[in-house]
Amino acid sequence: MKKILVVDVDETVVKLRDVWADWMYLVYKNRPDFSKDINDPVLLEFWKREDLYDNLKPISGVVDYINDLSKKYQVVFISHCFEEHWKSKLRFLERNFEFDGFLKAYEGMKFYTDYVIEDRIYLFKKIKKVNPNAICLQLDTVFQGSSKDIDYRFDWNEIFNFLMKEE
Repeated sequence: MKKILVVDVDETVVKLRDVWADWMYLVYKNRPDFSKDINDPVLLEFWKREDLYDNLKPISGVVDYINDLSKKYQVVFISHCFEEHWKSKLRFLERNFEFDGFLKAYEGMKFYTDYVIEDRIYLFKKIKKVNPNAICLQLDTVFQGSSKDIDYRFDWNEIFNFLMKEE
């Protein structure tokens, strides 16, 4: 039986931070300050677009990595979703990747996994509570920091090579 590989979507397989900033500039003529509260209703309007992912492209190389990994692992995407955009996110994934499942993440969610690829450290603590033996692979992104819950920090090539060597 294949082991389970959970893969985050935003900033892990598709870059949205710059798209979000560009959208804010076009609509409001200013760039958002992501260091402030990102729950500002104006900033959140971006995430409530039903076509949000329809014209986005995956990170370079990630389609081949995920599709090759799907031959060895059960690939399950997980991502925080607003009700308005989850169908667009699913279409994006179906258009680009071979995978076994898609979970709309929510606070307190519990799921089983053997491996997880994520860009945000705070989620690893939650994952390790439910899956103490899960291997957490942090994709090297703008969301850095340190945590005992991170097993490895990699770029996509390193993640791919590591997972292909695993038994």
